Amino acid sequence: MVLYTKPPSVTASDEAFFGRRTPVIVPVFKEGDSIKLPEGLPEDLASLIRDGYVSKAVSPEPGSTAKLPYKGGLVVTAGCGAPGDLEGVRRGFAAASRQVIDSFEEAQLYLSGLDSNSSTEALIGSLLGAYRLEEFKNTRKRKLQKLWLYGGSPRVDYAQAIAEGVYLARDIANAPPHRLPPAKLAATVKDLFSQFDNVDVEIFSYERLVEDGFGGIVSVGMGSDEKPRLIIIRYTGGSGEPIALVGKAVVFDSGGINLKPSQGMTLMRADKAGGAAVAGALWAAARLGIKANLVGLIPAVINVPSGSSYLPSDVIRMWDGTLVEITNTDAEGRLILADAIAYAAKQLGAKTVIDLATLTGAIVVALGPLIAGLFTRSDSLAKAFEEASKITGEKLWRMPMEDEYAKSLTQPAQAGEIVNAAQRYGGAIFGALFLERFAHGKEFAHLDIAGPGIAFEAGSLAPPYWPEKGMAPGYGVRLLIEVLNSRAGGGG
Repeated sequence: MVLYTKPPSVTASDEAFFGRRTPVIVPVFKEGDSIKLPEGLPEDLASLIRDGYVSKAVSPEPGSTAKLPYKGGLVVTAGCGAPGDLEGVRRGFAAASRQVIDSFEEAQLYLSGLDSNSSTEALIGSLLGAYRLEEFKNTRKRKLQKLWLYGGSPRVDYAQAIAEGVYLARDIANAPPHRLPPAKLAATVKDLFSQFDNVDVEIFSYERLVEDGFGGIVSVGMGSDEKPRLIIIRYTGGSGEPIALVGKAVVFDSGGINLKPSQGMTLMRADKAGGAAVAGALWAAARLGIKANLVGLIPAVINVPSGSSYLPSDVIRMWDGTLVEITNTDAEGRLILADAIAYAAKQLGAKTVIDLATLTGAIVVALGPLIAGLFTRSDSLAKAFEEASKITGEKLWRMPMEDEYAKSLTQPAQAGEIVNAAQRYGGAIFGALFLERFAHGKEFAHLDIAGPGIAFEAGSLAPPYWPEKGMAPGYGVRLLIEVLNSRAGGGG
């Protein structure tokens, strides 16, 4: 698997690499007022690390690191918090991998004595911390290509599949719009998934979208010379009705006629982060053999103003026949998602529909840059997401689906049945209620990932397994995999 960036390869080793050129990453845990080190370290190395703790050069705090020369080689300590703190382990090894990414082609993870969960998170953290998008740079800094594992019992195949899915999502979300316009994105996804016998990718052309009445997707995308596409990824891994994953892929969002302010507009290349997460999750699901039927729908558009753009006060007939009055062309994501959600629910027979979208600035105001808003009426689906969040570290918060606010869908409408944007306050809830209408009674969840999906406001708050500032982190890939596993009975 590769779009632009490939994760380091992973190989088990039967000996520790102390004293060699290959650096060794060693976890340091907090234990009361002291530290706890993994099993089997040479005593002089253990003493060196403990001395570093006394001098405050070494810290067990999650994400802290220290470089210690040792017998002609290099040891990098990874602060992992208390034993059993999986988020701490993930942060520690991610930060440590960042310390060696530009200087060494290989590194070893010293996992002796760590249980399966901790050693798996150590590997995932290291792989995610090693990401760097360099396709669009003349000078490339990343050298790290291989990770050796010593000890522990990590689920290597699982970790590699997750890393590949997240890397794919990051590459898609962060690609400049001219490099992945809708047609190119669709062709690339189709080519990537061609290696799986149980995955089929269908692409709806612009002409078919027009002919079949996908008014939301067509209207948002018709202002650009690069016309929209609908990407449908079908994965057959079980029996019964599929679970649908729908991802917003606005390849670039200028706001359309309701033009956005120029500040921050360059980051709107990542307005395709929801669609990117769906592609990454489907990739990981196929690699892991998740025991379920899945269908991913990625409506891909560019929203720009031109003589052919859709306009405020237009009335759009959606795929399911709903007439939507346009009050703001910058509320475009819900229009393309609504078409895809309705198609999944009514045409593809999905039993559950889950969408991910960088939908509203309102959710960022409410929850900040690290936390997504989860909207669902299904307590069981909410619980599955909340439990998955605890495992993956991808933060979310369940938000209300306030029926009284639904009046704002219809009351302002003058020519259509509903409007696409109404009151300023409660904007994230309004967006969720709009989308729910198109699920036609199917179990539904909407994840507004405008904060962690783009992450441009995260700054120093971002965990070390996210990429550098200004890069979307691939939020949602692993979250979806955990939810799917919990509902499908495993696979990986």
